This record gives sequence, structure tokens and C-alpha cells, in this order.
Amino acid sequence: MGYVLTGFAACLVPFSIFQLQLRAFYALHDTRTPALINIAVNAVNISADLMFFLLLHGRARIVGLAIGYALSYIFGAVVFTILLRRRIGSARGAYVKRTYARLSAAALPAVGVAWLAAWGITSVSGKGWLSALAALCVAGLVAGVIFVKAATRMKVGEVRMMFASVRGRVSHRARS
Repeated sequence: MGYVLTGFAACLVPFSIFQLQLRAFYALHDTRTPALINIAVNAVNISADLMFFLLLHGRARIVGLAIGYALSYIFGAVVFTILLRRRIGSARGAYVKRTYARLSAAALPAVGVAWLAAWGITSVSGKGWLSALAALCVAGLVAGVIFVKAATRMKVGEVRMMFASVRGRVSHRARS
């Protein structure tokens, strides 16, 4: 299960980019382009899944399906990026690239430490479901804390805005 989730995790950023760009086309009153791109994304997904299913064996096939899904959204995000750039130009492209670079850099130590924590827990307590649950919870918490701290230190504006929004809501509720 962990390997399947890892395969899907590779898809989180491309999937998010894809969904954001999909809304950009809707804002431009264009529903035809996203529909056509979605057909292509599904074709890539099916092709990749078939390839992984034929090339892999056993449980690895399931992980391959998750990776095929991730590849399809990487493809979709790239195509949407090209088409949007042609349509509206580079909307703060340098800022977006810097933000993604910072977020990726913040994710690296988080993933490394989370993997070590999960490995350590399962090495000590075995491979049962309770051990896996403990590893997932601890590794997830550790990864989240390290990622947020690193992103904050790298001055990722969106992380600061998120905390400002939470602080504002908490203080508003406290006053109410």
C-alpha cells in the first residue's frame, strides 16, 4: 500500500497544476480545450497502465498503475502549460518556477526524514498493519513539520499566507 501511495504522491504536484490550469481555461470561457486535453490525458494513462501491466509482475503492477496515473497528469500539465502560455503569455512564470523550486527543495529533506522514520519504526516493530499505521502517522507528521519549517525558511509566500489566514480565523473566533 505504501508503494502505491508513493506512486500517487508523484502525481500530487502535476495533478494540482493540471487542475489549476483547467480552471484557467474555464475562466477564459473555453471548455473545448480542457475536454480534448482530458481525452489525451486518459489515452496516456491507459497506454502507460497497459505498458506497466504487461512489463511488471505481481504487486508491482499496482504500483505501475499509480505511476501511469502520475505520468498522465505530468503530460496534461505540460500540455496545458504550453497552451496557456500561447494564449495568455507567461503569467508570472518566473515567480511560479521559483515557488515550485522552493517547494521541491523543502520536500526533499521532509521525504528523507519521513522515510527514515517509517523505516525505523517498521524495522523495530515489524511489518504488521499496526506498525505500518504507526509508521505512516509518525512519518506523515514529521514530514509535514519539516516541510512547513523549510518552506517558511525559504520564504515561500503561500505558506506565510496560509499561516496568516489561519491566525486571522483563530483570532476572529477568539473575539467572537
